[in-house]
Amino acid sequence: MLYDVPGAVYTPTGSGAAASATMSGAYLVNPDGKLNPDARLLYNDNYDKYLLENRLRQDYNLSASGGSDRVNYFFSGGYLEDPSYIRGSAFERYNARANVDAQVFDWLKIGTNVGFSNRTTQSPATRFGRNPGSAVANVFRFINGQNQLTQLYARDQAGNIITENGQKKMSWRIARCSISPELRS
Repeated sequence: MLYDVPGAVYTPTGSGAAASATMSGAYLVNPDGKLNPDARLLYNDNYDKYLLENRLRQDYNLSASGGSDRVNYFFSGGYLEDPSYIRGSAFERYNARANVDAQVFDWLKIGTNVGFSNRTTQSPATRFGRNPGSAVANVFRFINGQNQLTQLYARDQAGNIITENGQKKMSWRIARCSISPELRS
């Protein structure tokens, strides 16, 4: 129940995820299609604030190159920390590259090109899969398409947020989080 509508009688049905209530006597939306002027907003859950946040992306790179008439070299390294603006999502990468060429004889040139990258990805999983940016489970599509009359947190009869193990209880599960470290060389 997101609004208090004077004169309305709420008849609860079901429990848990199937819990709902039937309203009778007075309604949030009048027969003329306008909101009941006596209705009072009880709380304003904000999906944007729950799912998104402002974060700072850091990207650092360093390289050196040089050589002589017979040897050339290039070395580079980098670090990227992208915590993402989607809560529970992050990306971190370390990378290095070395490229050395040597003219051993007039007729023989040898070289090596070696690269290393280590990345860690943290992505919130959704009920449809692990990618919150996919067409089916896009977090922005969810926020814009979600019925704003649906409460974000489960609440008791007095409107207080219900907690379990010190965590706010969701009115339903929106997302879960998983971490996928990956090492490539």
